[in-house]
Amino acid sequence: MPNFYDVIRALVLIGAFVFNARLDRKSWMLAESMLVGSYAVGYSLFPGSLVESGGLLESFLVRLFGALMLGKVLLWYLTRRTVDDAVVGTILWSRLMGILILLLVVFQGFWQSKEFPSNKNLWFDLLGFLFLLGNTICYLVRGRYAVGGREQKGPVSIVLRIYFLILFFTGLCCMAFPKVMIPFKPLEKQDVMIMRIIGAVLFGNSIVAWYVPSWRSDENKKAYFISQIITSFLFCVTLAIAFFIEGTFNLREFLILHTAVVPSLVILVGMYFIWKNGKDGNVMQSSYFTRSKSS
Repeated sequence: MPNFYDVIRALVLIGAFVFNARLDRKSWMLAESMLVGSYAVGYSLFPGSLVESGGLLESFLVRLFGALMLGKVLLWYLTRRTVDDAVVGTILWSRLMGILILLLVVFQGFWQSKEFPSNKNLWFDLLGFLFLLGNTICYLVRGRYAVGGREQKGPVSIVLRIYFLILFFTGLCCMAFPKVMIPFKPLEKQDVMIMRIIGAVLFGNSIVAWYVPSWRSDENKKAYFISQIITSFLFCVTLAIAFFIEGTFNLREFLILHTAVVPSLVILVGMYFIWKNGKDGNVMQSSYFTRSKSS
């Protein structure tokens, strides 16, 4: 039987998403940034809230998931006032695909293990993702936001294409070969599921990277680069906690895992070109070519 606290927090969650679905675009982007951001902070500070009986490796993976979610939330917050519908459409479509794959991964893990976890916090979080999925569909139908359109040529777009490939293949490897990503640690069933969830988040991020070249304003692109740099920084913090405080990895493993920060160097190159455009007075690039029709 659920206790009174469980009933109250479930009702608050449902009420928050129902209320949020009725808000205007700027308001719901801000509200969801705060709501999902609080969840991500909770994952980072209290990884046991997702996996109660998890070991040190599971704590690291849950914190990593929280760091990735915080990076996504930061992008929502920084672009909440944009006038470019392609930005909002990209965020919503990436959210839709990411959540669908995440839910598919979770329930596929349940199916393989032939048992459902008894952790009520996990079920509560799944309820939250289901309502976030519902709100995403609602915004897409109501707003009819465009995705793609005219892509800007130039070095920034090249950087974003490279970053898309990095995120896309990293996400696929996390979902298809989770044990290869951390080869020096034995992965339990829950570890494998969390690794695949992380892969789903990375896959959703790759969708954003693919469509960012069609964003017209360099300010929106800068917001994306900043969110990815912060994500890399949070990954380093998560790794430092696992090594210095919890002792999850030895020195060799600690150094090897830092290779995951290499993609942030690509982002720094993109930030340099954005800065150069701003210095030259080119707020928006003038040359375009059509890649896809708006949907």
